Amino acid sequence: MNSAVTRLIEEQLFEQVLVELKNGQKRDGLWAKALANGDGLEEKAKSLYIHYRVQSIKDEMEISGILAEEAERQLEKSSAIEYQNQINLAESLKKTAIKTLSDRGYHAKLKSAGWKVTHPQGGWLEFSSTDELINFAKSIELYKKIK
Repeated sequence: MNSAVTRLIEEQLFEQVLVELKNGQKRDGLWAKALANGDGLEEKAKSLYIHYRVQSIKDEMEISGILAEEAERQLEKSSAIEYQNQINLAESLKKTAIKTLSDRGYHAKLKSAGWKVTHPQGGWLEFSSTDELINFAKSIELYKKIK
């Protein structure tokens, strides 16, 4: 951040601390530190408190930024894990579909335009997607259960 922006932000922070003091808001720990370092002088303690409080606000902003970045990294990580889980599920469904068809005498073969499934009694079917292949296998399995 450039120094002009930093100075303007710092000015706003000092103003915020003054407003807090006017409203009777003090952070007890910082006030105790200011009293301890102010040699018992109320005005010196007040001045120190203002500087300490401005720094604590800066620290809170920095920590919030770090926490937000970490939350974003965790979200990206969980999204990547969720995506991988979806891929794994799709792969598992595809394998199950191929096995189901194979167990019923069908032969499924991946082609450039989708799937070609050879019927056990001759003939073949074409499916343009793995989802269609899975749905066909499900219908074969369901038909087998009904019979």
